[in-house]
Amino acid sequence: RISGRGKATGRMFRLVLEMGYVRTQGTPGPARETSLLSVLEVFSGGKEAPWIERMPDVGARVHDASHPRNFDLIFPKGNPGTPTAALTNDYGLELEAPGRMTRETFLLGLGIANCS
Repeated sequence: RISGRGKATGRMFRLVLEMGYVRTQGTPGPARETSLLSVLEVFSGGKEAPWIERMPDVGARVHDASHPRNFDLIFPKGNPGTPTAALTNDYGLELEAPGRMTRETFLLGLGIANCS
């Protein structure tokens, strides 16, 4: 379980990372391979419960190396399935992993999936 920070404080999430194919609307040709991320909220504390299913092109960032468990997921703007109530102004979901190794493992997997 991953804890929320910032606007997502008090929420707990489960992240599911998959590989899949996405076809860009209006672009001819084959679909491209990319990561598909599902964010399932397992505890919301009575707030809006976002369920993001198989969203492509999600990025990540680490703000401060002095907080080795913290990271943000950055969602593409304009996607109707994005839970804006829990996001920052730049469509980031602030999260805290249970440990540094959990964060690093997830970020490595996301990076590999996005570069395929």
